[in-house]
Amino acid sequence: MKKIFLFILVTIAIGVYGQNFKITYKVDVKFDVQKFDKVKKEAEAGVLGGSYKLKLLQGLQKSLKILDTLRYELVFNKKESIFKKQKDVNLKGNDKKFGDMLKNIIISQDSMNYKNKFQKYSLRKSMEDKWLIRINYPNNYYDWKLVNKTKKILGYLCKLAVATYDVNLGDRVVHKTVYAWFTEELPYPYGPNGFDNLPGVILESNVKNVTFKAEKIIKNVIFPKIPKAKEIFSIVEYEKEQEKLYKHLINMKRSMR
Repeated sequence: MKKIFLFILVTIAIGVYGQNFKITYKVDVKFDVQKFDKVKKEAEAGVLGGSYKLKLLQGLQKSLKILDTLRYELVFNKKESIFKKQKDVNLKGNDKKFGDMLKNIIISQDSMNYKNKFQKYSLRKSMEDKWLIRINYPNNYYDWKLVNKTKKILGYLCKLAVATYDVNLGDRVVHKTVYAWFTEELPYPYGPNGFDNLPGVILESNVKNVTFKAEKIIKNVIFPKIPKAKEIFSIVEYEKEQEKLYKHLINMKRSMR
């Protein structure tokens, strides 16, 4: 009887750990409806700048409709994971170009995020858009705190974890908070958009008004080929280069006045 029970456990373990999974994520962006209604009323009343603001908000509304069609995917196994944008099949022409721009904004222009037990990095296009650069991150980049909350996502019991981190924008550093719902039923330290290092896969993450939420999980998929980068930076080195570039652009702008 013990041998049979042990055999069942080993079989389950092989089934979970010995295959590639793919999670498809949908992106939800919250839109401030009250602010839109206020700007619309200002534009109708002829308030100075109201029409311009209204056009910007209408453009944002269009962006949200396109965002609703965009998908990202996380492919992973016991050893490694890769998070990247899915190819668009429903968008064409200007909408496709706009969709690509929105996807780049949402995931910080990364072409993909890669992680294994020993390393973690993102790949993104160079400024000239001619080659890929690689940015290395520490594997323990996020200091997670567990919260006593649970909920189910796609039938998986998920726990909540919270972490804060800084984003260097060149002229300033922005402090952000990420909320992550992870499941120990898929015991892998991966997640969307570079969020990871929890004792289970992250099925939902939220930063401010942007939420990645799993909508489908597929087993036994092919792990994608990882392209090679021409240049390699640590995150500290990359941020220093970004600061230099930002200051250079500011000086150029001042000299043209």
